[in-house]
Amino acid sequence: MKYDYAVIGLGQTGLSVVRYLLKQAYQPDRILVVDTRPVPPGIEELHAMDPSIVCHCGDLLSVESLLCNAEILIISPGVALTEPALLNIKILRPDIELIGDIELFARHLNKNNRRNKNDKPVQIIGITGSNGKSTVTTLVGEMLKSAGMHVAVGGNLGAPALDVLDPDIEYYVLELSSFQLETTFTLAPTIATILNISPDHLDRHHSMEAYIAAKQRIYLNAKMALFARADLNTIPPTSIQDIFTFGLEAPKTSADFGIIIQNNNRHFAKGTIPLLCIDDFSNQTSIYLLNGIAAVALADTLGVPSAIMHQVLKQFHGLPHRCTLIRQLKGVSWFDDSKATNVGATIASIVGVTPCINGKIILIAGGLAKGADLSLLRPAVSAHVKQLIVMGEAAAELNAVLQDLVPVQYVSGLKEAVHAAAGNATMGDAVLLAPACASMDMFKDYKERGELFTQYVLAL
Repeated sequence: MKYDYAVIGLGQTGLSVVRYLLKQAYQPDRILVVDTRPVPPGIEELHAMDPSIVCHCGDLLSVESLLCNAEILIISPGVALTEPALLNIKILRPDIELIGDIELFARHLNKNNRRNKNDKPVQIIGITGSNGKSTVTTLVGEMLKSAGMHVAVGGNLGAPALDVLDPDIEYYVLELSSFQLETTFTLAPTIATILNISPDHLDRHHSMEAYIAAKQRIYLNAKMALFARADLNTIPPTSIQDIFTFGLEAPKTSADFGIIIQNNNRHFAKGTIPLLCIDDFSNQTSIYLLNGIAAVALADTLGVPSAIMHQVLKQFHGLPHRCTLIRQLKGVSWFDDSKATNVGATIASIVGVTPCINGKIILIAGGLAKGADLSLLRPAVSAHVKQLIVMGEAAAELNAVLQDLVPVQYVSGLKEAVHAAAGNATMGDAVLLAPACASMDMFKDYKERGELFTQYVLAL
């Protein structure tokens, strides 16, 4: 049996691909779905779409011959390109295409010459980075919507890209992961940005060089590029002519974005031109301000008025579990940054919280390290942390690399961690959940970890 498409990996992304293919009038019997899990998430929804779609559940090697009969393989982000079956297929069928849902999205827009039904050009804003990409994607989407533009937000955040395709849309704001970028070739964003790069997903990419290369793919054929002045790994290739930067310090050129002081007030600025005052923001952490200036740089380039950007930033209190202040109790500030699932995010969280407190930080960390080098935490911990509370699979490793800097306490779970922190925190301190690790050894996901932490903190 020949197939037009084989969708490898079900779940949210795989389902969006099948929905898209059916809308494009592909015959159900020409679509193959494969998943390595015995009962993959979304299997019932798949059957409800069309019971005639063939779905094989099990090892990819067992369906290698079937996959070889497909014209195009669409790989879900959770499936590594180094899977033995995929490597074998490329040997047996060198002509076969391996793409992801973002590439399918791009090809759809390219087929329509990147114009919507009103013959207006379609703009793609591509956003990636180890940390902060969900916040910046959300902010840019809200700024464009508030400016009255027809906008869709999706990708690695919220709805899959194929689910937000709409003939009315003028601006697609896409959060893109390194996994998605590996299988993307023709997206060619109007504006592309890498916010930052720190060690993450090294269990999948196997080296920082490979991880950086995957992130850098967002710049392929981009018209404009924005990068972080403080992170050399985010610099785009020189083939992109329109390049500008962002950072928390004053801009060095008229094309760059940063913070300046004018009339004793701090402003987000482009060059020496102030765009909006930031002194009235309720969140003054460096993380929030860095994400804010990145969003302003993107939105300003797209023509969003400064007053609208200011309104959105002032009203935006952050996404859940991203350096969120839960409460202040007896002079101690409690922060939930459960989304800090890598070392870079935890360092940024520690550094970001420190200016907002008078004391030091009690850090709660641990989980699945994903092959990361946890010793990179040492400078931030040495400078700003007074106690480390560890849990989960990486607890022993965290203790080994940090015990000479701060007292370390082992706990069996979050509730014990919260009570231990409460007993050791003094007025002016902050208790920060910023695990530097993924959550799946103890929790369903980072959201459940953050929700439980919040629940325990509010119960004190």
